[in-house]
Amino acid sequence: MDIDFSKLTKGHAQGIFAAQENLMGNLPVKSNCLDIIFAGEIIEHLIDTDHFLDEIHRVLKKSGSLVLTTPNLCNLENRLRILMGLYPILLITLPEEIITSGFKTKGLLSDRSEKETLILLR
Repeated sequence: MDIDFSKLTKGHAQGIFAAQENLMGNLPVKSNCLDIIFAGEIIEHLIDTDHFLDEIHRVLKKSGSLVLTTPNLCNLENRLRILMGLYPILLITLPEEIITSGFKTKGLLSDRSEKETLILLR
């Protein structure tokens, strides 16, 4: 899903379900029907992250997985911003939101430069 329809055509061409949606609302998918969801660099842009995670939890199968990436608060740019007395670019508390949405963390991968990848299970 993407808000920009032009980015969905490649997925459609490969037979992948893709829809233009505003992720602030309910996902247009039946409950318990998806095996995996990839949410890359999305959650830090949403106002209601709790609703987003609740919706993902709703549409994933019981054995489904969510792969979520978000910018790394400890990357070099943020370290320099903090050193200069500026706020880091990302101020979001994912672990609490993930726990309250019913996800269990399977693993955490980090490249220490740009982003962290959280792999979450339902």
